[in-house]
Amino acid sequence: MAFMSMFLVMILFLITIVGIVILITGIILDVIWGVRKKKKKKVSIPLKVFAILATVLGILVAGGPAAAVGLMSLGFKIADHQEIAEFDKEELVHVDDFQDIYEDGIYFKGDHYVMAEDLKPQKAHDNFYKEKAGAVVDSNDKHRIIYTVNNLMGITILDIEHSSGVFVKDNDVEKVVEYYEKEAPLYCEITPRYELGRVVRNVDSARIREFRDRILAEGTAYSGELSKTRAGSMLFYSEDDMCCIDFSYSLIGDGVRLFIGKNYIDLDEDDSAFILTIINS
Repeated sequence: MAFMSMFLVMILFLITIVGIVILITGIILDVIWGVRKKKKKKVSIPLKVFAILATVLGILVAGGPAAAVGLMSLGFKIADHQEIAEFDKEELVHVDDFQDIYEDGIYFKGDHYVMAEDLKPQKAHDNFYKEKAGAVVDSNDKHRIIYTVNNLMGITILDIEHSSGVFVKDNDVEKVVEYYEKEAPLYCEITPRYELGRVVRNVDSARIREFRDRILAEGTAYSGELSKTRAGSMLFYSEDDMCCIDFSYSLIGDGVRLFIGKNYIDLDEDDSAFILTIINS
């Protein structure tokens, strides 16, 4: 995006330079025309034509990019205004700077919402469903849309445009994080090596969390190169895509070695069979 913006600026700059050169040429021809006319010398038709064309074309080409940028800016302002015009006054949150929302949260419809930093929502997934609810407006009249997010808890959770996390009422943070860490039903997105990813539903969520807790508490740090030992990844998402447990695995004989990051545990026969059922489903 940054490269395309720079490229566009360069193109507009070059067009402007070309326009200025054409305009200067037209002005020079206009001066020659005027001098000859003043001296009552005959001015040729081609000179008059080229003088007029160069002057008009130079003004259009030199001023075109600036006019285009101005019209685009006006268009963006109109579009911005129209986008937030649908919201009522209480649905608009005013801040000095967008960065303030991450540090101070926002007051929306009388409640204070803060970012739930321990939640890692998967906003690109289909189950992360949201609807427009308002907008945050900064001191430069720029805005970001506020969405309400459909969730398993049935409470108000907000997603603010361009933010990586979600916002909940300040007195709900603890129970929301605890619910998604310990209770929310999970599904699995599994990607064995050299295969396309696929989704597995109706997994034993409690058992998956037991594996997570064991790795975090008792896991052994792997000292080798992980890319050579991993056989695939298993990503367990809550059914509303509000959180994720990120495993990778390797097959050790008939058993399974389960990783979170570089830490791993070797599963016993029963636990390995459970994971292999998911892998092979």
